[in-house]
Amino acid sequence: MRNGPLGLLGHALLLSLPPVFLVWAVLTFAAAIILYSAQSLTEVWKLAVVFGLLALVGVLVLFS
Repeated sequence: MRNGPLGLLGHALLLSLPPVFLVWAVLTFAAAIILYSAQSLTEVWKLAVVFGLLALVGVLVLFS
């Protein structure tokens, strides 16, 4: 494992990818559900929902 082309760090990165993909899948699914249910809202509320989701994703990216 240590003598492979990516070494121990590369192996650790590959093993951490499935949980990361799962978290992003759950977040994007939740965002899609929220945006789908926000279709009947007025334009101001739609912008508030979109900016709120962008702020949430920004915070998650900064602290992950």
